Amino acid sequence: MLIRKTIPEDLPLIDPIFDQCRAYMVAQGNPTQWDENYPTSAVVATDIAEGHGYVCLNDAGQVIASFALGDCEPEYDRIRDGHWHSDAPYIVVHRMAALPGQGAGQFIFAWLMARYPHIRIDTHEDNKTMCHILGKLGFERTGVVTYEGYGDRICFDYVAPSKTNLLNLRKATKADLPRIDELFEWARQFMYEHHNFHQWTQGFPSSQDVVPALEAGELYVVYDEEQHDEVVGTFVLSDHEPVYDELQDGSWRSTQPYKVIHRMATVQGRGVGTFILKLLIAQYPYLRIDTHQDNQPMHVLATKLGFVRVGKVFYHSRNAGWRECYDYLRQ
Repeated sequence: MLIRKTIPEDLPLIDPIFDQCRAYMVAQGNPTQWDENYPTSAVVATDIAEGHGYVCLNDAGQVIASFALGDCEPEYDRIRDGHWHSDAPYIVVHRMAALPGQGAGQFIFAWLMARYPHIRIDTHEDNKTMCHILGKLGFERTGVVTYEGYGDRICFDYVAPSKTNLLNLRKATKADLPRIDELFEWARQFMYEHHNFHQWTQGFPSSQDVVPALEAGELYVVYDEEQHDEVVGTFVLSDHEPVYDELQDGSWRSTQPYKVIHRMATVQGRGVGTFILKLLIAQYPYLRIDTHQDNQPMHVLATKLGFVRVGKVFYHSRNAGWRECYDYLRQ
C-alpha cells in the first residue's frame, strides 16, 4: 500500500467509500457518528484545497481509503474527564474511511505513527472497531470532547517514544536508479564497518540488478519530505523466493502466501529501516527475509520488530552462500 495527497480525480471514488463505512457503522451498532450529509466528497474537496486530504492506495493503485490531517482542533482545548499526554504540537486525524477487509486502517495508522511524534484523534463511543484498533496500536484514551450538533466524542492520543521523520514510500522510477546505486554503496560500506564483508560484494547489488524488479513494480524507495523529498532508502518486495523452499535447520512458521524483502539499503541513523519494516508488517500478515550471519544490525532490528529466526538457506549465485532466515507472522 501507498499513501499520497488526495487529488481532484479521486473525488468520485471517495463517496462510495464513505457510504460503505456508514453502512458498516450502522451494522456494528454505531448509527449516529456519521449521517447521510457528512462526510462527503464535497468536504474532501475542501481538504484538497487546504492540503489536508490523503488517500491510501492498494498494490494495484486503487483508492481504498481516505482521511484528513490537521494541526489543530479547537475543541481539544476543552477536553474533560481526562487530559492529553503531551502539550507538544500535534496532528489530528479526521474522517478516516476505508474499504473493509483490506487492512488499510492499520496501515494508515502505522504510517502516521512512524511520521508524527504526537497524534490526536476522537471517535464515537459506539465505534467499537476504531476504539479497539487505537488501543491495540498503543493509543491511550484521554477524555471526552463535545462537538456542537454532533455530541460527545471519545479522545485518544499517541506520543512517540523517540524522534520521528516525515518519511514516505513510493514505487521507484528509472530516475531513481543513480540514487539507488549510491544507497547500495553506502550500505556496503556500513556492512564493512560492522565486519560484514560477505553479504554484498563490490559491485553487487547495483541498480542494474534491480531493473527487473523496477519493471515488475516491485522496487520501492523511501523519501524524506522534510529534506526536499530526498530518497533515503530502497528495497524490493516480491511474492516468492525459490530458495526458501529449501530451508534447512528449521521450518517456516506458515505455508500461506508471503512477501519477501530483498535489497534493502538505507541512509543510516534516520530510522528508515524501522519505517520500512513497520509499514510492511502493518500491511502483510506474513513476511519473510534473509540476511548474512554477520549482519548484526539487521538481526537486531528484525528481532525487535517481531521477526523470528526459522532456519537458513544457501544461495549458489554470486558466491552468496548461507543466509539466516526470519519470518513475521501476524498473530
